[in-house]
Amino acid sequence: MSVMRARIVAAVSAVCLAGGFVLAAPTFAASAPSSSCVIDPPAAGVPAAVQELRVCVSFDKTAYRSSDTIRLTASVTNLGTATAQDVTLQMPTDDGAFQPTGGYLSLFGYPGGIVQDIPAGATVRNTMPGFATDPALGTVTFDTSVSQDGYVESPSVGASATVTPVFASYGGTAFIDSNYNGVQDPGETGLAGVRITLSGPFNGIAGVGQQHQFTETTDAQGHFRFDDIPAGPYVEGIQSPDGWVVSNPDIHGGYVTVDGSPGQQNVSYPATPPLSDRLHASFTMDQPSYRVGQSAHVTLTLDNVGAQTISGIQASCDNEGFPFDALGVGKGWNVFSGAGVSVAAGQQKVFHLSEVVPSDALLGGNFTVECTFGPSDLGGYPDAQASANVTASLDPTVDFAVRLVDDGDQGVPGGGATPQSPRIMLVDAANGDPITSYQEMVDVADYTGIPVGRYRVVVSNGWQIAPGRSSVVTVTTATSGAQLDVHVVPTFH
Repeated sequence: MSVMRARIVAAVSAVCLAGGFVLAAPTFAASAPSSSCVIDPPAAGVPAAVQELRVCVSFDKTAYRSSDTIRLTASVTNLGTATAQDVTLQMPTDDGAFQPTGGYLSLFGYPGGIVQDIPAGATVRNTMPGFATDPALGTVTFDTSVSQDGYVESPSVGASATVTPVFASYGGTAFIDSNYNGVQDPGETGLAGVRITLSGPFNGIAGVGQQHQFTETTDAQGHFRFDDIPAGPYVEGIQSPDGWVVSNPDIHGGYVTVDGSPGQQNVSYPATPPLSDRLHASFTMDQPSYRVGQSAHVTLTLDNVGAQTISGIQASCDNEGFPFDALGVGKGWNVFSGAGVSVAAGQQKVFHLSEVVPSDALLGGNFTVECTFGPSDLGGYPDAQASANVTASLDPTVDFAVRLVDDGDQGVPGGGATPQSPRIMLVDAANGDPITSYQEMVDVADYTGIPVGRYRVVVSNGWQIAPGRSSVVTVTTATSGAQLDVHVVPTFH
């Protein structure tokens, strides 16, 4: 089996079988729209552990327009007497096939190695939205078979429905939203020069292998219009002039669905100045120099110079991933998580924050606090930055390594071997302050110049500390050069 085919098979498993939803075995009446089921008995010569399965697929309608959302439901029921191991549904790649909205990566999640175990008598089921890859053919199909424990021996089962290609128009107005209410009020003028691109995710009427792409630019009044384009879902790109932040509230799930419905010729695109025009941010640090392991105290000042309250302000730090940057997870930073903070019009707010200087900061000789601030649904964020020199700790320091040991049977992939190699971070065992930055895709982390003390190893990206095992390592001069084991188990099964 090719690598690509293996990824596709695993990806389908992730969406059709992920989550382990256990439901009553579904029943499909003979009159159910575009549906079918098949019994998959174990083939001759396969191990006794391979169980009998029932596979069912169905579309929610028998006929669609190309602008409609097509919903496919797939289910697998274990009719055997033991758990069915590593069950996978295969995804067809034929022209005219059903394509989940968002593609494999966004809808199917991690595309490699996720399969599903199904207990005896249980059913896993999932409904996914999508579209026909080539509606010009007049049909949409989904044909699949099931594999179990690496054995692909099932008969295929499929569903089909008719698709009618249709065309529609789409247009609207980009305008300067002076009062930030998302509505073009009297006196709010149009914004010229906004470039809008619609990219169709399906082959459709353009021909097999061809993608629709249409571009229009707003005129002097801010108007634009796409006339008689193939109806269906499109990815929209907005290129704004002079730093304006232009949004389209008509986007749902990352897509604009052109279907000719009322209002689609007059969609409002509010345009606002960059948030940095209204919200100013600045950092100051209490010292020009710090030692590794010392708390750096930082003062953040946010000034709202606009006429409206800005709510939901969150902080995003270390966006470049530099090991000598603050992560924004020390004392005081928690106010910027969740609902965030609000700053009223004309108000100045001051925040006192701290974070332990990590040993990684010795690599560059400085410790930098660099963050952007703003609500998650806006753009043009203001940023703030401050730096200080870093020297070695006055306390004794040691070099050592942390090795992750899998208490399961998979082994810990390292060195970027797969997207599910773990991330490791070292934090102070007493207060949780980070001592090092995240090290991605490693199973063995080497640490240099760490002050002696007790530290907790934090693992993520699909891994956790094994039950009954400790995440704490004690670092002394006696452990210099040693490799300390921390036992973990995967969470992605």
